[in-house]
Amino acid sequence: MTVHNRDGKSIVDLIREVLVNAWDPIGVMSDPDWARDEYDDYIGTLQRLLAEGADADVIAKYLCFVEEQLIGLEGRPAATRMLVASKLIAITVDDSRGISEAGSVGAS
Repeated sequence: MTVHNRDGKSIVDLIREVLVNAWDPIGVMSDPDWARDEYDDYIGTLQRLLAEGADADVIAKYLCFVEEQLIGLEGRPAATRMLVASKLIAITVDDSRGISEAGSVGAS
């Protein structure tokens, strides 16, 4: 069963929004023709980390691993990852009420 927030978005959709709008380490999301699912391979792990209650530091370390080990980027600012991690943590899953979204996910 997929849980949705009050706007009908699933947690996958909300995580994708953060990755596309706030993270985008390869800088392709400004191209309207680029697929919005570019970072979907990382959503499952992020969803699990969030469900386990991981803090911003753990999330940021995972994003660093993705950037450096999986994508091959180096030297990206840690502050950017912490901002993205904070936005991801703002997405919470509550089985009794569905998904709630604290703050604006896509805002920078």
